[in-house]
Amino acid sequence: MSFDIDLVMCEMLKEIKDTVNGNWFDVKSTVRQILENEKDALEHLAEERFLNNISEDELKSRLEDEQYEVVVEMLEDKVFEKEVAQRAAKAAIDKFFSAIQAA
Repeated sequence: MSFDIDLVMCEMLKEIKDTVNGNWFDVKSTVRQILENEKDALEHLAEERFLNNISEDELKSRLEDEQYEVVVEMLEDKVFEKEVAQRAAKAAIDKFFSAIQAA
C-alpha cells in the first residue's frame, strides 16, 4: 500500500488549480489552508478505509461531507463563486478518492 497524504494533498491542490480560471495566484494560499484544515479528517478516512473499518460506500458518503465542508470554507473565505467552489471541491475530493483506490 502506497499512500502519502502530503503528496495526495498536493495533487488535490493541482486539481483545484486546473479546475478554476483566472485568479489562482490570488487564492492559492487560502485554498491551500482550506485543504490543510481538512487534512486530518481526510487522513483519518483513508486509514479507516485501509483498515476496512468503513466500506467504499461509507467512504464515498463521508467524502461528500468533506466536499461540502471545502465548498463552505471556500464560500466563507470568498475564494470562488458557488459553482466554481463546487467544481473545485469535487475535483479535489475525486482525486483523493482515486488515490485511495490506487493505494
